[in-house]
Amino acid sequence: MTKVLLIPTAFLAFAAVAIAGPLSSKGIPAEAKGIVHVDFDAGSKSLVIQTLKQESEKAVAGESSGKKAYEDFKKQVGFDPSKDINDVTLGLIPKAGSDEPQAAIVVRGKFSPDKMVAAAKAKSIATTAYGKYTLISASALKSAYLPDESGMAADALEDLLCCPFDKSTILLGEKGTIEKAIDVYSGKSKPYAIPSTLTAYSKQVGSPIALAYVSGDLDKSEPDPNNPMQMPKMQNLYFALADDGKNVKARATSEYKDEAGAQQSQSMIQMVMGFMQMAASQTNGPDGKPDPKKVEDAKKLTKLLSSLKLSAEGKNLNVGLDYPTAEAVAQIKEQAKNLTGK
Repeated sequence: MTKVLLIPTAFLAFAAVAIAGPLSSKGIPAEAKGIVHVDFDAGSKSLVIQTLKQESEKAVAGESSGKKAYEDFKKQVGFDPSKDINDVTLGLIPKAGSDEPQAAIVVRGKFSPDKMVAAAKAKSIATTAYGKYTLISASALKSAYLPDESGMAADALEDLLCCPFDKSTILLGEKGTIEKAIDVYSGKSKPYAIPSTLTAYSKQVGSPIALAYVSGDLDKSEPDPNNPMQMPKMQNLYFALADDGKNVKARATSEYKDEAGAQQSQSMIQMVMGFMQMAASQTNGPDGKPDPKKVEDAKKLTKLLSSLKLSAEGKNLNVGLDYPTAEAVAQIKEQAKNLTGK
């Protein structure tokens, strides 16, 4: 599922807007076994997301070629990712013969379908048709206008076809899935039924930046009696993330088939946290004296781990994190400085 979850991360890297839509499954096929929603309205109010956006813009501004490519993308493709994306919703759909689900993705905002199609043709990117809609290779379009040395964004978009559905919607998905998404968005097929429990769960953090539900049906792994570290299989997973200006607030709840599963998972996570703390406590340098950087990193990890709260309640394992927004912002800036030297 790592590749699928790279997709909203790629959008979060540079998107922050002033308008957003509520959680909706319009465009998500009924056979989905989970949903992930990223709300950029809530994100635009978050100091953490604002900082990520600012550091990303500084990195682009520092490279004339990158800045020129970005300006060319906006002009030719017809939208500005930093302003024109309102929200992103992913439907997680089982994929035959693979442990990885595939995604049906709905991006809402302000777009120009005609410009997007023309931009693809200008770079000789092959297009196909589904009814009156044009399908474009998302990775080819991105690579043609926004080269990425790391390749992360291109990897996230690999195999995805992009459909500029109308001026407010872009649909993405692999062949076979994108057509289903078009039919659902057009009203020809029924959409995914969002669990009512997900909406209730979101209230734990107020106005979530990200909200997710994943069914255990997506986990195709089999129990391994020879692996004592294998986590019990979850029945359902809920997740919510917010930033209220004081703390970054994350909540996750895993549901298991019995109480033993929740308790075993809690014990295993606590054991891993203990190992991390032990490793971080090794702060001496080669000369046997405390290394200032290692000492500081150990303090940060201790702060993070102490902010993490676990509780097994019946068949559920609840994980909560309240981490100071100001500290998260400072760490983002520090990491950006380490990466860019600025």
